[in-house]
Amino acid sequence: MGRLLYIAAGTESQAARPARSRNASSNAGGEQMYQGLKSLGVETQLVVYPGQFHGLTTPSYMRDRNERYLAWYGKYLKAVQ
Repeated sequence: MGRLLYIAAGTESQAARPARSRNASSNAGGEQMYQGLKSLGVETQLVVYPGQFHGLTTPSYMRDRNERYLAWYGKYLKAVQ
Protein backbone atom coordinates (compact mmCIF):
# COMPACT_ATOMS: atom_id res chain seq x y z
CA MET A 1 0.00 0.00 0.00
CA GLY A 2 1.35 3.40 -0.96
CA ARG A 3 0.20 6.83 0.10
CA LEU A 4 -3.39 7.72 0.78
CA LEU A 5 -5.28 10.70 2.11
CA TYR A 6 -8.79 11.41 3.34
CA ILE A 7 -9.83 15.09 3.24
CA ALA A 8 -12.95 16.28 5.07
CA ALA A 9 -13.70 19.99 5.30
CA GLY A 10 -16.53 22.45 5.54
CA THR A 11 -17.16 25.00 2.81
CA GLU A 12 -16.56 27.76 5.38
CA SER A 13 -13.26 26.34 6.69
CA GLN A 14 -10.40 28.83 6.53
CA ALA A 15 -7.90 25.96 6.64
CA ALA A 16 -9.27 24.45 3.43
CA ARG A 17 -8.80 27.60 1.33
CA PRO A 18 -5.67 28.92 -0.29
CA ALA A 19 -4.21 31.93 1.55
CA ARG A 20 -5.01 34.37 -1.25
CA SER A 21 -8.73 33.56 -1.14
CA ARG A 22 -9.50 33.57 2.61
CA ASN A 23 -12.60 35.69 1.96
CA ALA A 24 -13.99 33.40 -0.74
CA SER A 25 -16.74 30.98 0.25
CA SER A 26 -15.33 27.94 -1.49
CA ASN A 27 -13.24 24.91 -0.61
CA ALA A 28 -10.68 25.63 -3.32
CA GLY A 29 -7.65 24.59 -1.24
CA GLY A 30 -9.09 21.18 -0.43
CA GLU A 31 -10.23 20.68 -4.00
CA GLN A 32 -6.80 21.63 -5.36
CA MET A 33 -5.10 19.19 -3.00
CA TYR A 34 -7.56 16.46 -3.96
CA GLN A 35 -7.10 17.00 -7.72
CA GLY A 36 -3.31 17.14 -7.38
CA LEU A 37 -3.11 13.92 -5.38
CA LYS A 38 -5.53 12.11 -7.70
CA SER A 39 -3.39 13.15 -10.68
CA LEU A 40 -0.40 11.55 -8.92
CA GLY A 41 -2.32 8.31 -8.42
CA VAL A 42 -2.70 8.74 -4.65
CA GLU A 43 -5.81 7.05 -3.23
CA THR A 44 -7.76 10.10 -2.10
CA GLN A 45 -11.29 10.93 -1.02
CA LEU A 46 -12.69 14.45 -0.65
CA VAL A 47 -15.83 15.14 1.38
CA VAL A 48 -17.18 18.71 1.63
CA TYR A 49 -19.81 19.65 4.21
CA PRO A 50 -21.87 22.72 3.18
CA GLY A 51 -21.95 25.65 5.59
CA GLN A 52 -19.50 24.09 8.04
CA PHE A 53 -16.23 25.44 9.35
CA HIS A 54 -13.08 23.43 10.19
CA GLY A 55 -14.88 21.71 13.06
CA LEU A 56 -18.30 20.30 12.18
CA THR A 57 -21.30 21.36 14.27
CA THR A 58 -24.25 19.77 12.44
CA PRO A 59 -24.99 16.38 14.08
CA SER A 60 -25.85 14.62 10.80
CA TYR A 61 -22.56 15.79 9.27
CA MET A 62 -20.66 14.69 12.38
CA ARG A 63 -22.20 11.24 12.13
CA ASP A 64 -21.50 11.04 8.40
CA ARG A 65 -17.87 12.03 8.96
CA ASN A 66 -17.43 9.37 11.66
CA GLU A 67 -19.02 6.69 9.48
CA ARG A 68 -16.77 7.67 6.60
CA TYR A 69 -13.69 7.59 8.87
CA LEU A 70 -14.58 4.08 10.05
CA ALA A 71 -15.13 2.88 6.48
CA TRP A 72 -11.87 4.48 5.29
CA TYR A 73 -9.77 3.06 8.12
CA GLY A 74 -11.54 -0.29 7.90
CA LYS A 75 -10.71 -0.55 4.21
CA TYR A 76 -7.04 0.36 4.52
CA LEU A 77 -6.16 -1.10 7.92
CA LYS A 78 -7.55 -4.47 6.86
CA ALA A 79 -5.12 -4.40 3.96
CA VAL A 80 -2.17 -4.02 6.37
CA GLN A 81 -3.08 -6.92 8.67
